[in-house]
Order: sequence, then C-alpha cells, then structure tokens
Amino acid sequence: MEERNTRGVECLIVDKVYDGCSKRECMQNMPFELDLNGDISEYTFLYAQFGSSEIEHYECEPYFTEMDECHARLKCVVAIPIYAVLRRKCDCSVITVAAKPMCGNTVQADNKIRIPVSTIFDLNRKFVRQGRFSPVSECFVEANCVNRASGNQIAMTLGFMIVVNAVSKVSLKVPTFGYCEIPDECREEECTPNFCETFLNEDISAFRDFFPSSGSCNTCGCDD
Repeated sequence: MEERNTRGVECLIVDKVYDGCSKRECMQNMPFELDLNGDISEYTFLYAQFGSSEIEHYECEPYFTEMDECHARLKCVVAIPIYAVLRRKCDCSVITVAAKPMCGNTVQADNKIRIPVSTIFDLNRKFVRQGRFSPVSECFVEANCVNRASGNQIAMTLGFMIVVNAVSKVSLKVPTFGYCEIPDECREEECTPNFCETFLNEDISAFRDFFPSSGSCNTCGCDD
C-alpha cells in the first residue's frame, strides 16, 4: 500500500496530564435496589457491570482552589454507574438494569456510587486562574460477594481503584510515521462447510465428553 504521509513531526492538540493521584475505596455489603419490572425471584444474577466514571462538583465548590503560586487544591466527586446483569428464568433472556444504592431505607435517585476526592496538585496559579485545568477520572471496579436481600434488593461488596488527573489542552509536537493503514475488510462469520460429513466421520471428530471433569476448570472462557 502506498504510504500517504512521510515520517516527520506533527503538531497535535491533546489533553496533557499535569498532575494526578490514585485512591482506593472498598464498600462491603452495599445494598442496591434493582430497577426491575417484576420480582427478583424471576431472575438469576449473572454479574455486576460498571459504566465509565464521571467527575462531579463537590457540593457547590469549584474544582480547583489556588493554595500558593505553585499549588492548587482539587475537590470533586467521582461518580461510577452500577448495573446488574440478570438472566430471566422463563425465557433465558439477558437484561441489564440499574442498581441504585440505598442509604437505610432510602433508595438513591440514580445508580451512581459517588466517592469524594480532596487533594493538592502541583499546578501553576496563573493558569488555575485562567481556568486552564480540568479534572478527569478513570476507575476500575472489582465485585466480590453478591447476596440477595429483601424485595428487589441485592447486597454487593465492591472495590474501587480510582485515578484522578488534572489535564489541560496543549499543542504538542510529536514524531509521526505517517497515517495508519486501512485495515482489512470486515468478514462475516461463515458456516463450516461439510459440517455433517465431518461430524459423522469418527476418524475426524472424536465422540464428545458427556460429563464435566471433577477438577477445576482452567481453560479460558469457561462459563460458571
């Protein structure tokens, strides 16, 4: 394929990270109300699913408050959407529903876990005053025990690993090797030719095992 651009230097507008911090939180047996049409007994819980984290204001405070010439305090809330993936027993269909956190007997209006962050970043005061910095977050969530509670409620133990960065858009000069090549054409999954002929041939297709092994499943992609 003919190269569309020679190696050189390009000027790109990107989000540059100026400072950041990490945080861990673990919530044990957190109750959630599932947004279900019907009773939870009609479903089998499969796993918890999580949306992309978002940055929200901490009450009415600004994100950044200057401390001195070279430092600013960041106060924000990292919000992570929580979902439950269930299988309906009557027809085996899989659905994803919002899992709304509960505080006492009160169900939260949305399905987001909110984790406050307060930290001091190395940020230049004059650029803080110009509003040049924005907070961004990334989050990885692990779910441990999931137990059925009363009604359409479940209790989950969740561990959160959070990274919060202060970024600013900059014009960055980077070396390039030209544009990426156009990938291969998308291919549809094709049926196996002569399936029955191969299936019935004892020399090619061994008779399948009918029963699971007594040991643990160590192969990739095993379903529980």
